Amino acid sequence: MKKTVLLIVSLMFTALCVNAQASFGVKAGVNVASLTGKFPYGQKSKIGLNAGFVSEFPMSDSFSIQPELFYSDKGTQVVLTDGTAVKYKLDYVELPVLAKIYFAEGFSSFEIGPQIGLKLSEKVDGTAVEEDYARDFDTSLVAGLSYKFEGGIFVTTRYIYGIPDQFIKAKFMGSNYSRLSNIQFSLGYMF
Repeated sequence: MKKTVLLIVSLMFTALCVNAQASFGVKAGVNVASLTGKFPYGQKSKIGLNAGFVSEFPMSDSFSIQPELFYSDKGTQVVLTDGTAVKYKLDYVELPVLAKIYFAEGFSSFEIGPQIGLKLSEKVDGTAVEEDYARDFDTSLVAGLSYKFEGGIFVTTRYIYGIPDQFIKAKFMGSNYSRLSNIQFSLGYMF
């Protein structure tokens, strides 16, 4: 499965690189992640970091394809009935491939597309779990807004919604189902 995903990604990047107008950059920012689902306990969002690489391949003056590759720190905090907070941390390498539609003279854009993620680690209260709760691969839908300043600096705000049930185990912390959602704020620079 991993080899198939890597082959598809490699072919996609190769095909897109044929376009001479490609630009590349870096980005970093903050995630506000949480689980959506029915929990018998309280739940708080987890603040995490994201950082990685961005590429943009213009197809016209108002439309681009934007693949990215970045690290993302996600998770949640479940608050038990006695007030104890259980911190659940997930680290991912993520690859969104976004359709980017420009408006307002080419500086503002709307982004939408799929994203796949490969889980790097999973921890509960800072300790690696012996048996995985979360899936090794995550798929999400991404939608957001971006603004590009003159000189290459850009800012992005996105909402990322996990498609499958996040957990392999039927009940994580008493939940019958849960999906990982994430609000992401990033600052970047295109070379």
